[in-house]
Amino acid sequence: MKCGPFWLLAFFVLINNGCSLLGFGDRSVGGVARSIEARTEIAVATTLQRAHETQAGGLPPDDGQILPENLLLARL
Repeated sequence: MKCGPFWLLAFFVLINNGCSLLGFGDRSVGGVARSIEARTEIAVATTLQRAHETQAGGLPPDDGQILPENLLLARL
């Protein structure tokens, strides 16, 4: 019976989890994945918060259009 597949699997397990098994959890693959996920969630939450702030009773963005003369209050 060959032990080659076992050692190959053990090698990949050591590569993926070795840092966390040695106590360096921030350098493990899972730690990096959690970090990327957290940064993505923060970016999405920030984008949603900015979108809600602009829609919550604020003035519309100025796009440079001039109001028609019949809407100008200075003429009244």
